Amino acid sequence: MARRQHRPDRSISNGWWTACRDRRQRRGYDWGSEGAGAGPCRETSTALVPATRYGQAKNALRRHLAESDRGLSWAWARLFHLFGPGEDRRRLVPSIALALLDERPALCTAGTQQRDFMDARDAGAALTALVDAPVEGPINIASGKAVAVAEIANALGRIAGRPELIRLGALPQRPGDPPLIVADTQRLARELGFRPRYDLRNGLVHCWNWWKDARRR
Repeated sequence: MARRQHRPDRSISNGWWTACRDRRQRRGYDWGSEGAGAGPCRETSTALVPATRYGQAKNALRRHLAESDRGLSWAWARLFHLFGPGEDRRRLVPSIALALLDERPALCTAGTQQRDFMDARDAGAALTALVDAPVEGPINIASGKAVAVAEIANALGRIAGRPELIRLGALPQRPGDPPLIVADTQRLARELGFRPRYDLRNGLVHCWNWWKDARRR
């Protein structure tokens, strides 16, 4: 109804979200063997192998848009591992931050798996830029840098002043968890002209302060 009334010339769908039962990571789809653990995930050459019906539905819509002959101009933002204030408490950054605020051990896996982390503020800015850009098709929205989960945990421990509470190896690794997931961001930088503003420490300090303030409210 609203779309027919206002007739927008641009539309962003942020509806791809499901309840997160995994406290460490939400998985909407898996990259194929070429991308998971074997180098950067590229928009057009790395295979997508959806692990859930949710992921299959996303990929089906992407394929439908790609094969459509309606003359639509569309871009498909592929977000990697975002973090920021207010996210689900079971996710990596808040689960560790909240343990530290409670002055209890932050139980983690060995943390050897590497992921592409991006501040949610940068992701929002990239999506805003994408709306007004002539870029079409799939595009990775990510930092392009591989960071070990252990590095995230240890950084939060230092920020909180309680590094001794970080317990790497206290939890088992998840079976089949890829050792490396990192994005190829050449298209993001070259065609969209976008580079992240916030580095990892800045983003983690921002999250830590938000959760600390939230506890006071």
